[in-house]
Amino acid sequence: MKEMSFLPVFLVTALALGWAVNADDDQFNENREQTGSIPEFPFRSCNKYNGAYRLAPIWRPAEYSQYCFKIEVHQDLLSCSGACCTAALHKIEFNVSSSCLVAGSSVTATLNGVTTRVAPAYDRPLSGPPGSAILRITQLGLDPVTAQGAELCITLKPNRARQGCTTLEQMCASTGFPAGTCTAATFDVACDCCPVSQVVQAQPPPPPEVIGNRLCTVCVTAQLNPPPYDIRPYRFDNVTCANIQEYIAFAMNDVLLTEEIEVYTPFSGQACTGTQAITCGSFSGNDADKLQSLYETLDVTFQLLTYVLYAAFDGSICDARLENYALVVTTDGNECLDLTQTGDCFPPETVPFPSCTCDTSQGVLPYTVDPIYYTQASAAYGPSTMEYCFSFKTLRQDQVVPSTCYKANDALTKIEWYANDTLKSWVKGFTVTPAGGPQKKVPPSWGAPGTNTLKVNLNWSEAQADGGVVCVALQEPYTMVDLGLTYDSYVSIFNSRDNQDYCCPTFRSQP
Repeated sequence: MKEMSFLPVFLVTALALGWAVNADDDQFNENREQTGSIPEFPFRSCNKYNGAYRLAPIWRPAEYSQYCFKIEVHQDLLSCSGACCTAALHKIEFNVSSSCLVAGSSVTATLNGVTTRVAPAYDRPLSGPPGSAILRITQLGLDPVTAQGAELCITLKPNRARQGCTTLEQMCASTGFPAGTCTAATFDVACDCCPVSQVVQAQPPPPPEVIGNRLCTVCVTAQLNPPPYDIRPYRFDNVTCANIQEYIAFAMNDVLLTEEIEVYTPFSGQACTGTQAITCGSFSGNDADKLQSLYETLDVTFQLLTYVLYAAFDGSICDARLENYALVVTTDGNECLDLTQTGDCFPPETVPFPSCTCDTSQGVLPYTVDPIYYTQASAAYGPSTMEYCFSFKTLRQDQVVPSTCYKANDALTKIEWYANDTLKSWVKGFTVTPAGGPQKKVPPSWGAPGTNTLKVNLNWSEAQADGGVVCVALQEPYTMVDLGLTYDSYVSIFNSRDNQDYCCPTFRSQP
């Protein structure tokens, strides 16, 4: 009887709070302890850069305490891929202030003027940090056709004591953005896809006829400039581009706030290409002193370039993917903020490798190694052994740099690594997988003592090398960084020539 009498009390309490009691995938628990295992919104394991649905960047106020959001559908390659492009829009969650979770306060919602099937509900995300909160609007039942242009309106209602959130400035939690900026995620039914949007209320630009008012519309472009011989082509993928835009938007919005410059449209991502990530916003240019201070702050600190490096390259201008590239952050001569920052990598100190005399120039053979190697547990060599895997690609014949050490159809004879030969006993061998061929185990082979050279013979054709993988099996606790004597792994690719005039293009690869 005690359990039966408790249930109605629990339901009344939860409903009075306006929190989720019958959530689709998040069960309400008033004593929920938030783990903090996923500290960033949307506080769950999902792909926040892949999905067809976004909120339009501008919200509009409607009636008292009512705010409306337009839903946009983007099915281009830069927005989504795979099942996330066609999945239904099931729910939307907003990152909100925990101050909204007040007993008796509530939220109602309409979709295209019709009340939603399930009322919106505040909740505390289980995996979020203590104090984090969300507003969930679920069971929307939209597809890519019906979602395009749909309008979602929410009405914020306080309790009888007028407590709770009644404006988006109070409700929305978006660190680094102006008050009233809402951060929202759109979800499919499985919650695999959860692209995140930032939405603001547009501030009207200054009237053009008023003397002294100046509108500054600025775009910050992070740009890759490939080398003339693009031996290992690197381009921004969707996730990296979105990361760069998010970091630049945060940096620009934060510094504008610090400099007390009025923002009309907060910075947000605008366009992505393989070589450019573009982030735009607008602000007041009325105060020349503040604009000069803005320029000096960004110029002296190299803040934007630094943010790009951390967003895409773990903070390193010498990332192997950037080898021979120029990385530029620029506003393209904008008269309000004329800023260009270029990062240069001073190459790491030359290592004594390879130990023989050969042409180390990249591109003299039609074979390359990927700048990033990956790690996997070793099924071939058993427990406590990890494999560090290097992927290989080929160049077209017209991309090969002319030299005397190569002739057409030369095989990829062997690969050598700069490796600490005092760790010989910890290297268990290789797994070798030519493109389209079976995997096999190969025992390790070493150069003369003191040369620090680990090698494997392959004799691969171009067809076998294009997509081939060679993994170094190394017993724990040592890693490839330990074995390589430096953070970078130096890898040389050899052909074989009867006259000993052979090529050994050498590459850096990183974890």
